[in-house]
Amino acid sequence: MRIPARTITVFAVAMLTALPLTQAQADPEAAPAVERPIGKNLVKNGSFDQPAVTREQRYKPVNSNNDSQISPWRVSTEGDLHIFSKQEAGHPDNLQAANITGNRKVTVEQSIPDTEQGRRYQLTWMERTETWEGCDRKPARNQSYEVAVTGTRTKYYTPTGKWLAPDPKTIDFEAEGDTKIAFISQSDDNVDPAHCGALITKVSLRELSSGTSSS
Repeated sequence: MRIPARTITVFAVAMLTALPLTQAQADPEAAPAVERPIGKNLVKNGSFDQPAVTREQRYKPVNSNNDSQISPWRVSTEGDLHIFSKQEAGHPDNLQAANITGNRKVTVEQSIPDTEQGRRYQLTWMERTETWEGCDRKPARNQSYEVAVTGTRTKYYTPTGKWLAPDPKTIDFEAEGDTKIAFISQSDDNVDPAHCGALITKVSLRELSSGTSSS
């Protein structure tokens, strides 16, 4: 018995439409895989709470000769890093902060031996312009800084005028092995007041894990 061609075509289409669809086909708006930070923070003293600074002291100067007090951070350039007290920093979580333009532009860095080659990590931190009196006269663009991470291109930042505005800064990267992170002041000494620059705190480095967004 010959089956009309039109009947065969209709049957084939029916069979195709009955095949199960992949998740992407069934839900074209399905959430893609996302990376989420997991595990512990690999940065030590990330909020610069050591050394403790009292309200009366306001800040403590730290340089390459006495940077053991902020260990394992180290000051790798000449000049003083200033650790601001909780009151001076004015952070909503009551944190101390590092002023990376103390008496001059400085670089503060930390080596992290716990990162594994080929694994992905996320560096986050909080920043703002300096809170010392008079520093509000120095524009944010003149209180800039850079962040260097092993295996990535150094990035340039202009600090915001208040904490959490809009969110913590982030750098995602694939580790080459041990990782060094550095915050490098680029404050413009030619703009008065000269020694005003960004405040840094709540520095965190955590491994990234791929997953599926639940949102």
